[in-house]
Amino acid sequence: MSGAMTAGAKLAVAENLYMYGQVKGNMHESLPYTATTKKGEIRAEMSSRLLQLHQEGKLQVTMGRGADFFGPDVHNSSVGSRLFKPIMKGKVCTVMLS
Repeated sequence: MSGAMTAGAKLAVAENLYMYGQVKGNMHESLPYTATTKKGEIRAEMSSRLLQLHQEGKLQVTMGRGADFFGPDVHNSSVGSRLFKPIMKGKVCTVMLS
């Protein structure tokens, strides 16, 4: 956060959904943070701080929240090996959307 603010850079953050806790019904970003785990509470604090800085005009931030783990070493998710391995080799990738 500090580095992005100092440089006047935009910050893109990949998040999970832990901050929402147990949700009945559809998930959407205007749900309250009702985390019941330590990880969720920490994620809620981090997200709240980022949003506060954004609203104060001190940091340009965008947050992407994924319902499953993602990244080049994640194989059992819709954006695991099917997405990252081909991209890293400069090839076409396959992504399942719902």
